[in-house]
Amino acid sequence: MKFAHLADTHLGKRSLKLAEREKDFESAFKQAIDIIIKENVDFVVHSGDLFDTGKPDVNSMIFCAKQLYRLKDKGIPVYIIPGSHDQGYGETKSILSLFEEAGLLINVGDKRYIKDNKLYGEMYKDVFICGIGGWKSRISELYKSIEPVIPKEAKYKIFMLHQTVSAVSNIFADIDTELLPKGFDYYAAGHWHGREIMKYHGKPLIYPGSLENCDATEMERNEKKGIFIVENNTPRFVQIKSRKVVVKKFEFDDGSPESITQKCIDFISSKVDEKPILILRLTGSINGKRSEIDKALINKTAIENGYLYANVMLSGLREPEEEKISIESENVDQIEKEYLKSKGYTDKQIDLAKKLMSVLGQELTPSEIERLSLKMYKMIENEIEKDKT
Repeated sequence: MKFAHLADTHLGKRSLKLAEREKDFESAFKQAIDIIIKENVDFVVHSGDLFDTGKPDVNSMIFCAKQLYRLKDKGIPVYIIPGSHDQGYGETKSILSLFEEAGLLINVGDKRYIKDNKLYGEMYKDVFICGIGGWKSRISELYKSIEPVIPKEAKYKIFMLHQTVSAVSNIFADIDTELLPKGFDYYAAGHWHGREIMKYHGKPLIYPGSLENCDATEMERNEKKGIFIVENNTPRFVQIKSRKVVVKKFEFDDGSPESITQKCIDFISSKVDEKPILILRLTGSINGKRSEIDKALINKTAIENGYLYANVMLSGLREPEEEKISIESENVDQIEKEYLKSKGYTDKQIDLAKKLMSVLGQELTPSEIERLSLKMYKMIENEIEKDKT
């Protein structure tokens, strides 16, 4: 038995608001389908976020349908769960329903598979496949209460999920890893865009990662992208070709906006091939305003020399007024605590406030903001529950 596992394809996404980037996501998906057909797998599991939005444009839907028809023509069924992007808030149906009606996939994450706290699924020959999609509301409670109903004839069992587990990241975790149901042979995970290969009670727990870099943070990591082919319960990573990314970091000591701009332009003055994305991360101190750096000129020069786009990251540059701030963090913490106490706040409330401030104080991408928003909600919810007891 042989199957393919992929996730977070985000069809329709226009990273950096560029039409070319939308084509990059399509190219990545087509390459994945090419690999699946070449490997002659029995079936496919997709762990959510087929599309980047619950209401994709017509071109994205047509492209996706054509690729899924290629699998259908080969007799390769696709089992999928909805992600956090391709199902709208509060909706009982997602765009996946349209493709399911056309016989192009089987949405085992649909709510019809959950009845009376029992989780049902589908059988492919003697393989049982079930899963929980990227729902946000009270997801931990759902995992605690749900019980998979596994048919007796199942010799191999796959559980699909679209949540980040704590074993991957405590900060961005949606659920504690130990909430996953036990007794499955393979855990096909999605939502986390990095590639992670782990074990859960001795069985593979795999995040294949996104098929393309979705934001600047992922571009800086510049990880290899691809899918997993699983044979005899052994996952094998197969790489696809992604848009090339060039990352350059510069540190400045009291540099002027003009000299910083020129430094960047000097770096990109040579011609390049393959239209890579350029990430310029600038750190240190600036003698002036960050806004005075000519990002438009830098990007124009980059495009003229063969880059697709230059993303100039300025948040690490400190302006003169920011340089003057030198209060020790321990003193700041103490001042904050004493001030809040004087206003009548309890130690418990102050502790919660600090946790929320630590979350809000991070430089985040849009996808990370979404995850941390849920984490903040959970913090507040937990404190409310504690107050009730």
